[in-house]
Amino acid sequence: EKVLRAAPRAVASHLVAASLPKTRTSMQAISTHTSELLSRLRAVKSKTQVCRELAHCEEFARDANGKAEAAEAALQKAIYIESTLTSSGMLQPETLGETRQSLTQAEAAEAAVSASIEEARNFLATKRMEAKKFSADPAKQANASLGKITDRINALGAEVTRLKKGIEQHRRNVRIQETGEKVNTAEAEVAKVVTASVLMHNLDAGALDEEAAVGMKTTAAELDTAHSDTSEIKKVAHTLVKEAQLAVAARQKDVDGDEQRKVALSHFRGRLGKAEGQLDGVSKLLRNYEV
Repeated sequence: EKVLRAAPRAVASHLVAASLPKTRTSMQAISTHTSELLSRLRAVKSKTQVCRELAHCEEFARDANGKAEAAEAALQKAIYIESTLTSSGMLQPETLGETRQSLTQAEAAEAAVSASIEEARNFLATKRMEAKKFSADPAKQANASLGKITDRINALGAEVTRLKKGIEQHRRNVRIQETGEKVNTAEAEVAKVVTASVLMHNLDAGALDEEAAVGMKTTAAELDTAHSDTSEIKKVAHTLVKEAQLAVAARQKDVDGDEQRKVALSHFRGRLGKAEGQLDGVSKLLRNYEV
């Protein structure tokens, strides 16, 4: 059609320069013929318009269905990955690395679903706009078929909302685990302080764990060194305990009615309280030594 529309204009541009009557007659005949062909083509297109539009409807529905199926498959994958983030052992700091990795995978899967849904929605919106230009019956058919697929996509959107809520709960769990890791670090540093202070047991053995002191022998030189070392380690341990306590307080908002998270934070507070008590005992030993 494009070629036929351009032909009369091309003939007309050369017709002006044609000087021989025979040439002009031939070119006029060509122009007339192309005009007739164009009219016949338009007539055929008019007669087949509905058929072509119906074919487009089927193509739209097929492509839209493919995008919907891709989004559904992505959702099922995301749901499976999210389901592997079970609550069992989720709050143990020892599994933090594994949990972070699984959470990252779940977030990536959720993002892929959202992208697929967005792509499908954009495609459906575009094709429904195109279908508005069709004849009545094809337009009605397109609207019906694309409408059903739109309903499927909307249903997926609701599932993604639920999925996002589930992933957010796992993020809360990870933050609780990270807090548990801080508690572990603080306790480990406090243990170093207690170990160092065992060398000073003869100054105030009652303030230390008697079992830890068994078998230890000290000298005056060792006590001088132990006092300096213990003082420095205690400063670090005290800072770590305070940081862990602040982290526990900050994570209270992540409990969100979850009993397991509530119990975990309570357990962390108890452990940090015990660590504080051990540091208080070491502080007493240090003061006695200084006297």
